[in-house]
This record gives sequence, C-alpha cells and structure tokens, in this order.
Amino acid sequence: MQVDSLCGALGQFAKTQPDALAVDDGDSKWTYGELYRRVLHLADLLVEVGAKKGDFVAIFMDNSSEAVLAIYATLHVGGVYVPVLPSHPETRNIAIVEDCGAKFVLSRGDLTSGLESVFSRSLGATKVVVLHKDGPAARPTSSSTSSTWFYENEHKSRGHLFYPSAPDDLVYLM
Repeated sequence: MQVDSLCGALGQFAKTQPDALAVDDGDSKWTYGELYRRVLHLADLLVEVGAKKGDFVAIFMDNSSEAVLAIYATLHVGGVYVPVLPSHPETRNIAIVEDCGAKFVLSRGDLTSGLESVFSRSLGATKVVVLHKDGPAARPTSSSTSSTWFYENEHKSRGHLFYPSAPDDLVYLM
C-alpha cells in the first residue's frame, strides 16, 4: 500500500481494515472505520466554520483519542496543527498561541475553563470547536468575544471539499 499522507493512510486503513483497532487511550477505543468517520465529520465542521488550507489550528487538549481525532481532522482540511497542552505552564501556552496566531481552537468540553486564560487576547478572532462525547449536535453559540461550535460524533456531513495536507505542506508547529 502506497499513500502520500497521514490522511491517505488513515483512509486506506479505514477502507481495508475498518474493524481493526486504531486508537485506545484507556477511556475510548476506536476502530479505523470509526476514527475515519469522526475525522471526516470534524473536518467538515472545521470547513463549515471557515478553516482552510494553511490555517493554524490550536489543539488545546492532553494526549487522548480526541487529540488524535483533532490532529487528523486538522490535517484533513490542510491546516497546521499547533499543540497547546493544558498541563504546560500558562505563560508558555500563551506565547505559543500569540506567536502562531491560531484562527481556530479545538478542545474538549472538560477543558474549556482553561481556554479563557490562554486564549483571552485572541478569542475575538478565534473560532472554538468543543468536542463533547455526549454533547449536542454541532451548533454555533455566540458570546461577546468568540464563536463556539459543539461537535459530537453524529454531526451530519455537509459534503465539503477537503484539501488534505500534501507532503511539502507545513502541518505541525511547535
């Protein structure tokens, strides 16, 4: 099997081994088929809220199945993923966010309280997508400082076109 990207490899595994275990973080176990379906749904939502090839996407979460999902979805839309770990010092995370100018943030529902402190200076220009395991369907909510979308794994695809990262594209910024 020859593939030209991580997204291509994931898609190939989802097609040829859909029931094989892809992710197991102790809390969640996803097969390649499940992971790929979730990636397509989250990528679709990212496009819906305006993400495009080359945009910086801060991923504010610890190592988890949702982080794997967020990375693949970011790559699937051609974005550059920027890891921002909640366990790191706040000053470091603020510097990372300010330096890259991320337009989008992906986070989990249990980590949203930490978003304000890290992204307070840029939240007006940043769109936040919150991943909830049992949350409502993808829907926008507005506040005075930002727009937040909620993602769940049953998000209905809108059929957006994707421009996955190519071998020569910047995909990771640290």
